[in-house]
Amino acid sequence: MWQLANKKYNELKEMGSRPSREIDPNPGPCPPSKSYIDKGYHVRDHWGREVGRLRDETARWLDFRWHQFKMRESLVTFMKYKQAVHRYRQKKRISWAVELQLDRQTKLDEWGEYYLYELQKRDPLDKELEQANQELKLAKDRTRQTERNGPAEGFAKRCLKAQKPDTFEQLNGAERTQEQQHDVNTRLEQLDALLEWITGQAAKIATEYAHATDSGRDVLKGWEKYYAYMRERLQVKQDQEDEWWRRGWTKGRTETEEKRDDLLYPKERVRPIKALLAWIEREFPKIAAQYGIRKQRNGKSAQERPPLSQLQPSKGKLKNLFYLRSPYVGVNEYPNEHT
Repeated sequence: MWQLANKKYNELKEMGSRPSREIDPNPGPCPPSKSYIDKGYHVRDHWGREVGRLRDETARWLDFRWHQFKMRESLVTFMKYKQAVHRYRQKKRISWAVELQLDRQTKLDEWGEYYLYELQKRDPLDKELEQANQELKLAKDRTRQTERNGPAEGFAKRCLKAQKPDTFEQLNGAERTQEQQHDVNTRLEQLDALLEWITGQAAKIATEYAHATDSGRDVLKGWEKYYAYMRERLQVKQDQEDEWWRRGWTKGRTETEEKRDDLLYPKERVRPIKALLAWIEREFPKIAAQYGIRKQRNGKSAQERPPLSQLQPSKGKLKNLFYLRSPYVGVNEYPNEHT
């Protein structure tokens, strides 16, 4: 288990992220409250928690990497993304700027974009908490009104459930809403702790790279390791699909069903992962050259298909951009400002 934890730890660092803490090699004393059987699994449980933590942190970083890809998949989407980030920074009164162009992005820029990506998750949670508080207040009012009409504990409560299920649901409504409120509060606390940690890491990164002449090299290295990771995942998914086809489990599936699943589970599907890899090869020619990528399936080389940094939108195209659901705001906006 230690080897697996160490592998996950190094894998996360190599892909450009930072583990929240070092691996804890000491499981500590076994709690006396554990049963005789559970005590035998004490060490294994400890390493299971360490591996689980690193898997969760890796999954969160992979989600961010996929977000970076989707926001830069096309020039139109990227221009809208830049404007959305600009507005979001203004809305949240964030003074520091973030370079979103990958070929000019430093490690600190990358970490700043990661902070904004996680921060935008807070607004929906705040709204969910406000709604839960309102529902809890109404549920408590209904509970008090119901309790005035008679006791509802023990045998009386069981009778009430059988005779008046609607009234019984009112009594339990407050408990369910309170659990929901507690769940939202827990997620908010976890998100705030993560944002505080990202801010602390950003300060360390600023110090570490204060005198670096080529801080973008580590950014490129992180993308290269992510590319290698996703290539391995693609191979696993292709082998899996081949096995399913051999067993006849995918026969009869329509193209509409395939597209639906590509949309619902993009990081687990062959075609979206192939699109990601092709994009990385185009945006990072050095990565493509390192892996011997010469030709795309459409016959064009990675060099013949210019990366996003070499493309400039025409004025007419910018004026006629379609609406895009911004990842940072709750409304559709036109990109009519410049970052």
